[in-house]
Amino acid sequence: MTSKPLLILLKQRLASCQMPGTSITESGIIVSTERFSGEIILFFRIDSNAGRNSLNMAGLRVCDCLVFYTQEQIPEEKLCFLELKSAGIGEAREQIVSTYHKIVSLLTTSHIQSVTLMAFICMRKDVPPGDRHHLIKLKHQIQAEVQYKVVRKQYKEFGSFLRR
Repeated sequence: MTSKPLLILLKQRLASCQMPGTSITESGIIVSTERFSGEIILFFRIDSNAGRNSLNMAGLRVCDCLVFYTQEQIPEEKLCFLELKSAGIGEAREQIVSTYHKIVSLLTTSHIQSVTLMAFICMRKDVPPGDRHHLIKLKHQIQAEVQYKVVRKQYKEFGSFLRR
């Protein structure tokens, strides 16, 4: 396996909030993916006491989950900020931005480069036209690919976003 500095950092720093499997449920939404041969996919629930403490973000807004993705034989590492909401795209943006700044600082102080950052918001309702500026603002606030999906209950294709 090639060197995976982000994987090592996350396993050390976020061990207390690593989730089993490759799915998360929040706000009545399930986001999941299957793991293919040679892939490493890890979900870390950071919107929890353990997650906030691990990131030194007690009392601060955080997104629901960080999702790590890599393939064993490829050096590229990806980290996705995942937020599941029943409503409130502005709040989702704030949570992702807050977490993004903390993670970028952590990567910088740990001398970890070459990480692909991504953000994914999954909502139960479509964003009203008057609130779409939050999506545009998010894309300008973070150096990451951003995707937004509306789902009624479950989104099983999250892996296709990670594999891009």
